[in-house]
Amino acid sequence: MSHTFYTTDAFVVGAIDTGENNRYVWFFTRELGVVGAVASGSRTLRSKTRYGLSLGAFVTASFVFGRDVWRLTSIIPISPSISDQNKGKVFLRLLNLVRRLSPNDGKQTALFDFFTRIFLLFGNENSSIYELSLIEKITALSVLSAFGYGTKDNLLFPFSNCPNIDADVLSLFKGFEKKAIHEINYALYHSHL
Repeated sequence: MSHTFYTTDAFVVGAIDTGENNRYVWFFTRELGVVGAVASGSRTLRSKTRYGLSLGAFVTASFVFGRDVWRLTSIIPISPSISDQNKGKVFLRLLNLVRRLSPNDGKQTALFDFFTRIFLLFGNENSSIYELSLIEKITALSVLSAFGYGTKDNLLFPFSNCPNIDADVLSLFKGFEKKAIHEINYALYHSHL
């Protein structure tokens, strides 16, 4: 019986250790959505996959589905995790929101592309703590909207549709920040997270 290999760009969202040498890792992928896969032997010193599995890393990963579980077959790091600690924490919080809301086989290409832009933005730009909080709120609105918990407020709609985030968008969003927090909390409450 032959198996189909899937190779796609992905972000490493989370991981738990299983057994002596294995790790169960969640990926947010471009082609498959959120995938949980077994990375066999990834905790051994001689493992080729262990260095690409840092949380928040941008990678090209190959998977195969067999015996009721996805298995990681190879991983090639594209870019390491975000080096700035504050940006890294924000990015991982947003990735975990995607993991918690996503169905097991839900492809979200536009949302993945949006996260790629956020990853590049965090890697290239010096943002203040306040600007990071604005970016986090805009991204949370977009994530919630992508999974059916979108805002009903027409004023917030342009910010919940995976916008290109730049200085102009951030300055426009400042006037809607309290409204956005209310909408995010409302959506999270109704999603039962």
